[in-house]
Amino acid sequence: MKSALIWPNLLTFSRVLLVIPFVMYFPDPATRGLWAVGLLIVCELTDALDGMLARRLGAVSNFGKIFDPFADSIYRLTAFLTLLMAGLFPWWAFLALLFRDVAVAYVRVFEATHGHVRGARVSGKVKAVIQGGGLILLTALGVYGSQLSATLFSSVLWAVHLAIVGVTVWSLIDYAQPLVAAARAQAKED
Repeated sequence: MKSALIWPNLLTFSRVLLVIPFVMYFPDPATRGLWAVGLLIVCELTDALDGMLARRLGAVSNFGKIFDPFADSIYRLTAFLTLLMAGLFPWWAFLALLFRDVAVAYVRVFEATHGHVRGARVSGKVKAVIQGGGLILLTALGVYGSQLSATLFSSVLWAVHLAIVGVTVWSLIDYAQPLVAAARAQAKED
């Protein structure tokens, strides 16, 4: 059973390692290329496959439930920061993602101190798909955007930014529900 736990967690950790070349080479327009889009597709596939593999091997664990969103945050925030440095993602959108991930981490800690280790919520899974797809699309725009008209380029960029931030805020509100319920219960006790 212990060896079954290793494979999904290695797949999860691979996202953290795979984002390193993206950070190193994508910000410079001279080193951008299709490789960057492919790299992010591989990262997103590992996010989809690690959970499926854990369930298939019967290796779902509390560690995996905590480690997976941690690796997701490290990978995605690093990739979005790289896009920010490349001028493809605005600082205000990055701050929304950062705030959501920190807040949700604290919600998870709160729940864990109350004996509950929660897996991903539906809003978290939808957020992951939209953010992952947005990363890939923004990276493709960084590689091939010069072939688009300025109007089309900025329109697509703006739409992707709004979709990413919108789903991120929705997910934050959804994950905050346990804290809201706990605060209401505490207020009734006082």
